[in-house]
This record gives sequence, C-alpha cells and structure tokens, in this order.
Amino acid sequence: MIPSATLSFSWPTSFGRAWFRPRYRLDDLPNDILLDGVLHILTVQDILSTRMVNKRFYVLTHHASIWKRLLRRLNLPVPPLPPTSRRSLSNLTGLEAERLFIRSLSLSKNFSSQSPTPYWARAVEAFHRVQSMVILPGGIHLVASVREETCNAFSLMIFVLDYRNGGALPLARADTPAQAYNLQAKYMKLHGQNGIVIAYTIKDIRSKKYKMATQG
Repeated sequence: MIPSATLSFSWPTSFGRAWFRPRYRLDDLPNDILLDGVLHILTVQDILSTRMVNKRFYVLTHHASIWKRLLRRLNLPVPPLPPTSRRSLSNLTGLEAERLFIRSLSLSKNFSSQSPTPYWARAVEAFHRVQSMVILPGGIHLVASVREETCNAFSLMIFVLDYRNGGALPLARADTPAQAYNLQAKYMKLHGQNGIVIAYTIKDIRSKKYKMATQG
C-alpha cells in the first residue's frame, strides 16, 4: 500500500506578486486595435452582443468602418444609393451604413419568403391630381406625372421622401405638353453630371400618335 501524502506550496511574499503575469482584459486595448484587429473579424451577432458590454463598446460598435466592411463583404444585393457625394458609401455615417446593411438583410429575407409583405405605407401630399408615379431605387426620390385640378395642364414632379424625419417634399417640377405615359426614372450621368433622367411617352393630339420624350 502506498501511503497518501498531502503536498502544500507557499510562495515568499517578497516575490509573490512578481511571479504571476498580470491579466490583460480586452477593454485594455486601444481603440484602433479593437476596430482593426478585433471587431472587424466578428459576425453581426457578435458585434451586437459586444455592444451591450459597456459604454465604450457601445460607441465602438457604431463606428462606420465596421459596417462599411460588412457591406463590402455582403453577398446580398445592397439597396441602391442616390448618386450624390453625400450618400456615397465612403461618406456614410456609422448609423447610415448599419441601417443600409440591416435593410439589405431584411429585404432579402422578405423577398425570399413565400408571402412578402410591405414594410410601410406613406401618404404624400402631391398638391395635384396624380396620373402615374414611380419610385427610384433606394426609396429617396419619387417621380409623378400630375395634372392641375382646375385646368387640363400636365407636368412632372420630383418628390424627396426623406425630408425631416420621413416627411415628403416637392423638389422640382417640369411642364409637359400632354399627360406622360409609361413613366420611367433612373439615376444617370447626363452631360457629365449625376442626376435623375426621366423617360415617358406622350400622345400627339394632331397626329394621334405616341411620342417618346426624356428629361433630366
């Protein structure tokens, strides 16, 4: 039979603290290392969980560089942005980039479901009788063919839909000789400048034939 023995260790108090290595926490790292070396390799779920740790990580996980990296690595269609320098990917804030990323995920999930549902419905004050309308990619601008209430005069109107907390506001107006049919609108570069190009057909009263027209 092997006799049992009890071993005990005691460390000298003079070098007891120096013997052990200090414990480093993730919170001890500087912000640039956390952003470039840690947070950018995390999944979306991990980033949202890290956001709940403390105030510092709450601010860091809203940084624009994190969500722009996720947008570049995303394998899903990203909602189009208006071709303006203000809304380019490089100039988006962290909140805007995060919303764009989440919107692309939610839209993809909604479109792939068996019964897609609309997210919101909005009433826009057009100040005219609307004949037809089309929303440009990104949901920021709306183009409508309208008619005056008091006379038989037609025009095209552009509305901006994100004015002051989701409000809508008329942005531009151009008269047309007749009602515009087959209305289409697209963000394009015209004469070297980014803008909105509108294509439509109108009916010639004299020849009673339809003609195609464009405006930008």
